[in-house]
Amino acid sequence: MNERMTRELFERLGKLPSIEESQDKGLEEMEVGAKVFNPYGQQTWYIAAYDPEEKEAYGFVNLIGRDCAELGFFEIKDVLEGRGLFGGFEVDIYFEPKPMKEVMDKVYAGGHV
Repeated sequence: MNERMTRELFERLGKLPSIEESQDKGLEEMEVGAKVFNPYGQQTWYIAAYDPEEKEAYGFVNLIGRDCAELGFFEIKDVLEGRGLFGGFEVDIYFEPKPMKEVMDKVYAGGHV
């Protein structure tokens, strides 16, 4: 991920609730506030919470299609250091916050968010 995208990602992560704050929320209440994607592949991370001390995020990850999509924890360094066929991952600067349930329903239906 280039420097501009990294800055954009951390700006968005800074606005997200902590993982602890979001633990008791249901999918309808939990809001996805950041989206990172591989512009040349299928990998997409929908991030709903972030712990800056542990550098860990919580969200919905779709790596190779809806059959391999899951909700869970991941290290943010994996997103920052990830590389696609032609370069690093990008932050969707046009992404507007959405309920987690809406995001998951669209992905499982085979759509894009």
